[in-house]
This record gives sequence, C-alpha cells and structure tokens, in this order.
Amino acid sequence: MSLEDTGNLSMVCDIFVGMLVMVTENLTTAANLANGSRGSITNIILDPREPSPKSSEAQAGLIHLQYPPLFVILQLNFMELPTLQGLQEREVPLAPIKHDFYIGSNPRIRISRRQLPLTAAYAFTDFRSQGQTIEHVLVDIGKTVNFGITPFNAYVALSRSRGRDTIRLLRDFDNALFTSHPSEDLREEDARLSQLAQTTMNDYKLGRYGPISGKPHLVRQRIQHFYMLS
Repeated sequence: MSLEDTGNLSMVCDIFVGMLVMVTENLTTAANLANGSRGSITNIILDPREPSPKSSEAQAGLIHLQYPPLFVILQLNFMELPTLQGLQEREVPLAPIKHDFYIGSNPRIRISRRQLPLTAAYAFTDFRSQGQTIEHVLVDIGKTVNFGITPFNAYVALSRSRGRDTIRLLRDFDNALFTSHPSEDLREEDARLSQLAQTTMNDYKLGRYGPISGKPHLVRQRIQHFYMLS
C-alpha cells in the first residue's frame, strides 16, 4: 500500500531533536505549516501514556514509542507570524493527525492511522522543492533507473538556489538534457506562432492593416486572414 493510500502518513516516523524535516500536509498556512514547509525539530513532547524507556533503549539512543508524541516543536526556516509565547523565534508546535483508509474488499476494513505529518528533508525531489529558495543545494540530474528526467525537472532543480556559488552538481548528466528540444509539438507550435507574428508584421508594414476604429471592413479582413493562417 502506497503512502497516497494512507493519506501520506507513514507507518513509522523516525524523528530526533535536530532532525531536518518537511511538513507533508497543509495544516495551518498562516503559521507556514503547509505541505513542503521545512525546518528542524527542537523538542519532542511525549504522550502522557508513554511508559519510561527501557534502559537498553536509552543507552542505545534509540527509543521505540508506543504512542505518537503529543506534539513536536518545529523551528521553521520561514514563518511570518510573530514569535509565539513560550517558544523561540520561528518555532511552532505540530501535533499528529489522523487519517482513515480501507483495506480488503470482503469484508472491507477501515483503519485509522494517527501519525506526525513529517518526512526527513535531507534530500527530496524537484516536485517537493518547487517554489522554495534553498541556501545551499547539491543537485542530482543524472540518469536514473526508474524515472526519466526532462528539461523541466532540471530547470526546477537548478533554479532552487540563489546563484552558481551556492549550488553544486552531484554527478555528470546527459548533455542531451539541455541540447534537445523537450517537445517536438511545442517546437512546431513555437515556429507556427513566430511565422504568424512575422506575417502579421509584414502585412501591417505593407498597409494591409489600417487603424481598427472606423474601418470595419479592415477588421473583418484581418480576422479572416488570422483564421487562414491558424
């Protein structure tokens, strides 16, 4: 079952203080808790029902919780709201959310999952990075086994930083990504529109088109000529 089937809530959510994370749901846009918002975890508040960790887990530094945390404190990379009372600058609380989904057909079983809408943000796709400005970026636009890369993907990835001094490529890429036209249909349409614009300009210079007001026959002629070219 994919994450989309479970409302983008994973079965297990690994978190730790200092972890870089990304919000996966639109929660409170006024506080910038929206899908794609990034930040880091500064505190984890456990559920009151959570038993004390085993000594072996505490020593290993890996604790398996029986309940989702009551909430976590995120320090967002960007937040327009004033600092909230009792918190540091750009800090906001984020609580688990619940999503229902179904499995099976006969019988059809409803499952409710309660989880933090977070994912690790050390690496993410160009889709997730759209609209964001990232101060320092390491980009991979090389060939992949399962997914193709288009010039559109490359443009989004390469335009996330502020300039060439803060972006680096992870590995080599196929030069055809930038030398081949992404769509033959799009190229032909661009050529058609360019030809139409040039023809219209030539006709105007030859006096075939006069001022539109007061000369309806020229308007009709221009419209007919446009439809013929189209």
